[in-house]
Amino acid sequence: MPVTLFGRAVRVRLLYACVVVGGLLPAQARALEIEVRGVTVPAPSLLAKALQADDDLLRATAPYVSDEGLCDAAAEKTRLALQRLGYAEPAVQASVERDGEQRRVVLECVPGSQVVAGPVDVRGVPDALAARLTAWLTSPQPPSSATPRIADAGNAHDLQWVNDQGRPVRMDRALWLPGEAAAVDLPFRDDVRRSVARCLREEGYLVAAELIQKKRPQDFSAAVEVSEADGLAHLVLQFGEEPLPATVRNLEVHGVEGLSGAAVLDFLEAEIGSRVSEVERRQWENGLRESGRFIRQRVTLQTDSQSQTDGSVVARVELLAYPQVSPLDQPLTREEQTMLRFRSWLQESLDGDGLVLRLTDASGDDLGACTLSAGHGVMLRVGGEADDAAVVAITDAGFGAYLPHGAGCFEVPLASLGQAVVQASLSVRDTIDPEKGAYRHDLSLGASFGTPSADGDPAAVVSAKVEPVACIGLVHRQATTGENPADLSEVRWDGGTLEIVHGEGLARFDEKTGRLMELRVPDLGRVEISEAGDWGTALAHLRETSGPNAYEPHAPVSSAITFVGLPATQQLVASVTALVGMEQATQQIGPGWQGLASALMSAAAEGGFAKVDKHVANFFAATDKDDLPKIPSPKDDKPAGDPLMLVLGKLSGKAWGWLDSTCGRDAWPTALARLGSAVLRGEATTIFQEVAVFMSSEQAGPVAHLVAASAIPMKPLAASIALRGGNMVTAEAFQRDCAPVLSILDRSGLDLAVVAVARRLEPGQAAALGMSWFGQGDGFAAFVADLRRAESDPSALGAIEESLAAWWEASLGETVSLALQGRSGARIASEPTKLTR
Repeated sequence: MPVTLFGRAVRVRLLYACVVVGGLLPAQARALEIEVRGVTVPAPSLLAKALQADDDLLRATAPYVSDEGLCDAAAEKTRLALQRLGYAEPAVQASVERDGEQRRVVLECVPGSQVVAGPVDVRGVPDALAARLTAWLTSPQPPSSATPRIADAGNAHDLQWVNDQGRPVRMDRALWLPGEAAAVDLPFRDDVRRSVARCLREEGYLVAAELIQKKRPQDFSAAVEVSEADGLAHLVLQFGEEPLPATVRNLEVHGVEGLSGAAVLDFLEAEIGSRVSEVERRQWENGLRESGRFIRQRVTLQTDSQSQTDGSVVARVELLAYPQVSPLDQPLTREEQTMLRFRSWLQESLDGDGLVLRLTDASGDDLGACTLSAGHGVMLRVGGEADDAAVVAITDAGFGAYLPHGAGCFEVPLASLGQAVVQASLSVRDTIDPEKGAYRHDLSLGASFGTPSADGDPAAVVSAKVEPVACIGLVHRQATTGENPADLSEVRWDGGTLEIVHGEGLARFDEKTGRLMELRVPDLGRVEISEAGDWGTALAHLRETSGPNAYEPHAPVSSAITFVGLPATQQLVASVTALVGMEQATQQIGPGWQGLASALMSAAAEGGFAKVDKHVANFFAATDKDDLPKIPSPKDDKPAGDPLMLVLGKLSGKAWGWLDSTCGRDAWPTALARLGSAVLRGEATTIFQEVAVFMSSEQAGPVAHLVAASAIPMKPLAASIALRGGNMVTAEAFQRDCAPVLSILDRSGLDLAVVAVARRLEPGQAAALGMSWFGQGDGFAAFVADLRRAESDPSALGAIEESLAAWWEASLGETVSLALQGRSGARIASEPTKLTR
């Protein structure tokens, strides 16, 4: 069962540092050194790389897992990988070799003979269904986490598979490909079982799909058999009895009084006794959603004892109606129809070339424009018209900032890194707001990051998910109990234009097309909406008028800092902050932060970022497209968890691996990364094991304990950690804390950059930053002064440990000690804490 040790918000907080690090790390970073011997196909290096990236095997590197346990896990994973590649009986021996603190797992393999996939043999079903199952297993299929979107409501089979952000997904490779290596591992048979059950649901054999999910061999079995006749591996599917197609025995309506099952059937154009499948169920649910009448709609096909004999099911329809919208058995009003057309226009426009939102103030002056497209990306024009404005864009060319009057541009290719999707959602809550006594609209933003659905997709796109009932609900803001009349909307017609007035806001819609013609937003101005033109032409014009590209592939970080320092870029930043209402906050930035910005630019100009430039350039230039062998993992039939937690879990594992290989598995950053990974996976036993390891570690000093106590929300546990950290406030313990941090900075190339920036801070600026960061400015200023006394940046870096030790002695130790006392709940003494040195 899921662990409830930490809440969701806290779990995200706990992994801030390691997730950020993990998201920026190259894929080859690893916690596990593996050497594979004895195989030629696949290449030993590729198999080792795949094993090193396996999350299950990574967890076997935890300190409380013995070498024997690690060897067993590595050998089993290798056997499964070889069996997935068609080696029926591979032999694998694993051993651990040590070089000081570094462990390496050596895998000696005797793969044996490899078999090739042949035909799919389906037994116990009609020929037509056997052919459909064969085609399903030998064709690419959408990932199990994808959801179908009906592209054409008039054609039940016209589906588009999308992710949770509404973007098309890449299809998974077919499970069985005749002529290629045959998978013979046990987890593969479970994959086949799940895929067959999914196919049967799609085809309308619901009872058979349920029986397969129960894993009873008398109902269904999947096996891979090597035929002596042709020497090929046959995928054999054996059904216990012929599956029965599902038919609708009855339709039940729940949640809406006075709405009969007959009325719903009539609306859905369905009949009792007709065949039904997962395709029809989706179509029905989508039809009810597209009607715009319901805040929530759910259609389930339920089986019972009678279903076992005749295949019939009961269609259960659960609805929550929006009170003011026209009932399902009545036509929509003129206003309601217009709002549904608006939704269709918005979706079609975003899926096409996109929309341009032009913002003007009360006097009609142009403030800027934003161009959005679900397929092309985002462009933000700040101020002015045409060539007088600066533009920031994320397109298939990557990220670009284009300055006016030939001042230059900065265009970075990013498509190879993945795709970010920002989704604006408009929906209606399914619970009544107790203050207003009505159902409330929700406008929210969500984001995801993953693999683009197709080659050439932009690095970032914006999509919209607008519920039909939310659109219709905009014309039904009528008075209800407890609602402020000022919150209500006035709906009126101006010829063929629908106008919705809300306070000082106004929205105007064209009745025939649903196009949003105008939008006036209080305290913002007037927004004019038009359809975007050709993105390629727009980008070519921007490049031509903005001047040369300042991005340098060999120095991406330094060139970025230099570009940000240009006066025209500073003006662009000021214009953007003014546009979003943050100019007052930026004007209040103190001299310390201003000095930090100047130091960054100076360090970049003088080569202070050379090491990090090299790391980032190598990362961008990497074109590792190796087809790594698949490492099978037994799966259960539980639905996928929270998408955000799944993404964070992957990133935390990536950070764990990188930190392990950078500063060792016993280092405190690695320990905290392991703890965070366990929290995100919801593994209670592992969480307590990791806490115990951390609490008993001799590697973690006072800074490590302060970080852990600040991240863990359970006050008793945080206090206990802080109390232990308070008992080790010594120079030696601080040195242990610093060692892994310095290793991280060195591995990432940031060590020289940090020193170079610090050495370019003026004393007053350093004191101001020290006060902002540590609550005490003189000590940090003295540390910076110590670095500045060195002859050069490299010589200051070489003496960084001595400089840190001096800072600790002077003030940092006392600062950390007081912070730990505060976290532990201990009363702070009136006299300064005496440090052990």
